[in-house]
Amino acid sequence: MQNNLQNLWGSAGGEIPDGWEIVSLEDLLISPKSITVGVMYPGSHCDSGVPLIKVSDVKNGKISKKPDFSISDSVDQEYKRTKLTGDELLITLVGNPGDCVVVTENMVGWNAARALAVVRLKDPELREWLKLILLSPASKHIIDSRLNTTVQRTLNLKDIKELPVPLPPVQIRNRICNVVKNLETKIELNRLTNQTLEQMAQALFKSWFVDFDPVIDNALAAGNPIPDELQERAELRQRVIAERTTNPKLKPLPDDIQQHFPSEFEESELGWIPKGWQLKRIDELNKINPESWTKKNAPDLVKYVDLANAKNGEVLTVENYLFNDAPSRARRILKNHDTIIGVVRPINRSFAYINQEGLTGSTGFAVVRANKDSYRAFTYFALTSDDCITEFARIADGAAYPAIKPDDVAKALCVYSSETILSKFEDLAGQYLRKKSANEQQLQPLKLIRDTLLPKLISGEIQLDSRAQELMDA
Repeated sequence: MQNNLQNLWGSAGGEIPDGWEIVSLEDLLISPKSITVGVMYPGSHCDSGVPLIKVSDVKNGKISKKPDFSISDSVDQEYKRTKLTGDELLITLVGNPGDCVVVTENMVGWNAARALAVVRLKDPELREWLKLILLSPASKHIIDSRLNTTVQRTLNLKDIKELPVPLPPVQIRNRICNVVKNLETKIELNRLTNQTLEQMAQALFKSWFVDFDPVIDNALAAGNPIPDELQERAELRQRVIAERTTNPKLKPLPDDIQQHFPSEFEESELGWIPKGWQLKRIDELNKINPESWTKKNAPDLVKYVDLANAKNGEVLTVENYLFNDAPSRARRILKNHDTIIGVVRPINRSFAYINQEGLTGSTGFAVVRANKDSYRAFTYFALTSDDCITEFARIADGAAYPAIKPDDVAKALCVYSSETILSKFEDLAGQYLRKKSANEQQLQPLKLIRDTLLPKLISGEIQLDSRAQELMDA
């Protein structure tokens, strides 16, 4: 049996260092029945029910937030065998088969959907190691070779049980896990910082161009009437203004910015907007799909961004291809400060603000390039606001692959203020995006180190003594 596992691991490009064992994943289970799929028939969402983890909740090997969907207590009771106690490992069976989540204390009491395997090991301390093994190139090769692709890429429990698992001595295993965990922690902190920076810029956009807070403040100060539709916001602004006297953190806008906002409102086809502002189409401020590669002008090598690799404002992965070997949709030329919006299934929120040169995007994106520097951040947040994405999803045409046209992006309306206000917004929101860009420049090397180091550590090509680990931890 061990020879078969060694041969399987070796055929996938893996190596077993001297002094390591190799076992099947089934050998690590409490019993053969200690791996099972989750809830098969969840029923309707229950507000006060038990959170249900779905494959879509798995992000970068983690569950970043409490699931949005919950099952009733009666359904949870019916599937109590997969109710989480805090010492399980979850393995995705569809979507990105083989992805893993180590269950943490905050997930205790939740349940898992049928597209996830719930795994209970004799030694729960092995979960981090098993996760590393399953994410290694050798395991991915074996998993990919066994996927059932009749309808969608699906991993079976039987194939999971048969996966080979190299086992080093405990001391070596712990060192490898600690090194990778430290890298993962740095990557996660970087990602969370970027998420916060984007949220700060989004909040500023909403305040200025959706809620019109500076205009309401000016109207209140001047004693001008405020439309009924904006009264609730006006009451909130009155409370904020009153609290500024006792809370120094609630600082008003600087006068050199505040004075450029009007103090009255007027009606438009989108409702009340500040007086003197206009509704403009996105293509009045930007060019749509301005450049594309052809076989005649394309470079030999392209750094390709696909729809799956740009989510919620972040470019997750850049794939390198020789142009002739790249997917046929690798055509859009991307430049620094471009906004990219996925036109296929817009509800999936495939969008990002480009912050580096030399990228090539999928033709599944509409590329939006600002005519002026002062339009860059404004355009990005206007097109990626919840209202705009919801509208794109509403008008998307097609049953299997609902999509919008680049012309739909071009025709999207935005509330144009003035060149001065947009320049001020670019200065403020742009600095958040620039900080985010600097963080992303640090993030790519960290990911490269992790992805390069992991297979070398697992194969024994690189060995860590205690001093090497100290240097890696620093």
